[in-house]
Amino acid sequence: MSLTQVLIEAVSSWIRELGWLGVFGGVMVETAITIIPSPLVPMAAGFSLIPPDSPPAEVLYVAAVTIGLVGSVAATLGSLAHYAIGYYGGKPLVERLGGYLGISWDEIEAFSRRIRGDREWIGLFLSRALPIIPLSPISVGAGVVRMDPYRFTVFTLLGAFPRYLVLGIAGYLVGVAYEELVSALDAAETAVAIIMVAGVAAYILARRWTRKGDKESG
Repeated sequence: MSLTQVLIEAVSSWIRELGWLGVFGGVMVETAITIIPSPLVPMAAGFSLIPPDSPPAEVLYVAAVTIGLVGSVAATLGSLAHYAIGYYGGKPLVERLGGYLGISWDEIEAFSRRIRGDREWIGLFLSRALPIIPLSPISVGAGVVRMDPYRFTVFTLLGAFPRYLVLGIAGYLVGVAYEELVSALDAAETAVAIIMVAGVAAYILARRWTRKGDKESG
């Protein structure tokens, strides 16, 4: 059994045995250890914690409170840790490697000022609400560009709630097939993460080529 499978089994066991505490601990572990599929915890909770043939009111209550609320609080705490990494580590990293990457801290600050406004927070909310968008890279990036920490916390919490609510209900609805759906969502999330990394890499390369061309023409 691989390390990933061991972690998945451990997280699923916590949820079955500990209930909401298992959901909280599972989300915290998933946030810290990115090899664990992020949809696993809420979908495993929906399958394990909502009894079969439950009335709709009970399904909604458990999904909203035990999975949605608890999961979103844990995800927000984990996201704040990644935000802190970006906030305190981003500037020293850019200042050290900026010349090689073709970007300066002044440019980061200028970009941060340009994205300020309602669209910034709507984008953050949607990135939390959509299950196929990874939480960690967005949190680190938000720290690097110095998003307002209070608003970052509020919109992360608000956005993560529907994410965990919907995934919890989905885990209940699909039953024992939830692991297959987890795999599909995880594959989509991985693809999005790769696209994000590729986009950043392409931007860095474009910046380097532009600067090199400016120096040669100068």
